[in-house]
Amino acid sequence: MKRISKLSFIISIMSVTVSAQTDIRVARYWGDRAAAVSYTFDDGLAEHYTKVYPQLKRRGLKATFAVIGNRVGDEWKGTPCMTWEQLKEMAADGQEVTNHGWSHSAVDRLTGEALRHEVQRCDTAIYEHTGVMPRTFVYPGNRKTPEALALCSQGRTGTRTEQVSIGSKRDSTWLRRWVDGLVSSGSWGVGMTHGITCGYDSLGDPTRFWKHLDYVSRRRDSLWIAPLADVAAYVAERDNVKLKINRRKDKTVIKPRMSLDKAVYSQPLTLVVTSDKPLVAVQDGRQLYVRRRGKSLMIDFLPGGGSIEISPMEGCEAGGAAPVFLTAGQSNTDGRAYVSDMPERLRKKYNHLHFANVTTRRTGHFGDRTFDDRKGRWAYCDVVNRLLDGTLGCDFYSIKASVGGTSIDTVAGGPKRPSWYAGAGWLAANKAYDGDVATGRSLTKSLTEGFAMCVDSTLVSLPQGYDVKAIMWHQGESDRHAAADYYKNFKDMICYIREFISLKTGRAEYLNIPFIFGTVPHASRQYSAGVEKAQRRVAAELPDVYCIDLSKAWLGRDNLHFAADWTERIGQMMFNELVRLGVVRDNEVDTGMY
Repeated sequence: MKRISKLSFIISIMSVTVSAQTDIRVARYWGDRAAAVSYTFDDGLAEHYTKVYPQLKRRGLKATFAVIGNRVGDEWKGTPCMTWEQLKEMAADGQEVTNHGWSHSAVDRLTGEALRHEVQRCDTAIYEHTGVMPRTFVYPGNRKTPEALALCSQGRTGTRTEQVSIGSKRDSTWLRRWVDGLVSSGSWGVGMTHGITCGYDSLGDPTRFWKHLDYVSRRRDSLWIAPLADVAAYVAERDNVKLKINRRKDKTVIKPRMSLDKAVYSQPLTLVVTSDKPLVAVQDGRQLYVRRRGKSLMIDFLPGGGSIEISPMEGCEAGGAAPVFLTAGQSNTDGRAYVSDMPERLRKKYNHLHFANVTTRRTGHFGDRTFDDRKGRWAYCDVVNRLLDGTLGCDFYSIKASVGGTSIDTVAGGPKRPSWYAGAGWLAANKAYDGDVATGRSLTKSLTEGFAMCVDSTLVSLPQGYDVKAIMWHQGESDRHAAADYYKNFKDMICYIREFISLKTGRAEYLNIPFIFGTVPHASRQYSAGVEKAQRRVAAELPDVYCIDLSKAWLGRDNLHFAADWTERIGQMMFNELVRLGVVRDNEVDTGMY
């Protein structure tokens, strides 16, 4: 095994050069993030499982938990410690469980057999109880010698040689400035703490740290938050790998060469390729994950693997049937993010979009979608349309029906509100909603009859024809008081919309048009576990119904509507689902989530 030097933890300001060309490079950090941060929790205290782990899980974050082998299931200086069962659960969920010494003895005072025993016995215990061999070592008291550093580095991606205390002495302002500084300097920060509400250097009131986790979660587009072992491996591999690039007419072949031990170093690196066109990448017969951020494509590859072949992906061909997309739901589909908070890249003029809102303007004609009024609103479907506009390269048609505060149940949203209910008797007795419930309450008819008008007035006349690609949906908050009926109501509505489109177009395949929807965020003041359970059940039972998990989505100050950043992210997630289903031929876009 090769010794891991202290430089593995100190981020060089020099970029990795892989080619004389500037359009292919290895990213400084995974996902081409500007910086990285690892949160480490020492001593294996019980509160790391009962308090820290749930907060990390809620935000989809991973951290490093360094345990004292002979204290597991017992206590450390009067503070209860985690059990092996708890550690096994955390390890299985992707949290890093690592070595903090068998007895927390300062390794700078140990040599020879005593040193080996202190380190390896803890390794063995962790492996026997969790099934995962530790890939890092956290020095007790942060004390070390050259001998200890050499032994503790064997067979590991690294050890914690540099750290910053994030315990009781740090307030929210300091923590924020620390992370902002990492992003500004392109550095990797390792945060260290112990107790949460009790124990050494405890946080006291942990809510400031939970708020800090909220802050870094919002910065995931520029910050890679990952365990010590993952970032250590990435940095070592990044600085060691050499790429031989062979550009051919129809593809580019990249041969990575890494001298590190492949049994230890298997962290994917991110290759960044400048390309306006979608690409396909394959390594060792396996298609690699490729996603877009702006004009760059990011490709995760194994530095110890074989050659990477990158070739173009065919997109929309001119002259084909015009794609048609339907979007429907309540307020978060209608749009509650202000245009003043809309990124400029989303506000520019569309090149290929034809847009029709059939909720109230029931003409069947398509027009433009603009965002000139800074007090206006926008929704996730505007993000989908923006991405489609850049991807398809041909005219496409978007049909939308949405009204805030509406339910599928006829009463849950209020007796004087329109409804998405699709019961046969109720539909027969109610006309389409056109802005006034006195004349009609059915939103399902607003969508389907509006679609029919669009077909008759425009789509049927297109020389190349049209093809209905997918239906996108977000709704469920207003049905929280009728959750017991949501399963049947939701299922009936999807089936009715599909059947109507199939009959109107005369195309049987539209009975299974892809129906993509997102769940209600758990932070919503109108969240219902019953509604979510019903939604997931429908997705499991009906063919071609796809559920996007939005349980962790951030909301605005009203705790009801998506914040602007998540409005964009959900649109990206909807688009990525279209890509995964093959509805759109493109690379997925980077959502900032991992």
